[in-house]
Amino acid sequence: MRFLFCDRIIRIHKGESIEGTKAFSLSEEFLNGHFEALPLVPGTIFIETMSQFLGWLIAYSHEFRYLPIVSLMDDVEVMPDMAPGFEARVLARMVSTGRTDSMGLAEIR
Repeated sequence: MRFLFCDRIIRIHKGESIEGTKAFSLSEEFLNGHFEALPLVPGTIFIETMSQFLGWLIAYSHEFRYLPIVSLMDDVEVMPDMAPGFEARVLARMVSTGRTDSMGLAEIR
């Protein structure tokens, strides 16, 4: 099973930034059998969502010659009580990039 958390890319600027959305609904596969009384989108899903958008930005910025992987996260804060039924707006930007690594910042609003 593949979990893709990028519904729509609104804008992307090579080497600079990306903005997009992901709608989280009650029918999400990762919610099946979990959180039945009070469904919540886990914080790790938000982290994965931001990582996927940054991955698209990095891949696009390098002409899709590289496959981005997350190797470090720092100062991560996630929303604790986000129930399904909302659309997350992801804003991400590259802080630095080179031939061997890239660093970026992302947030969900």
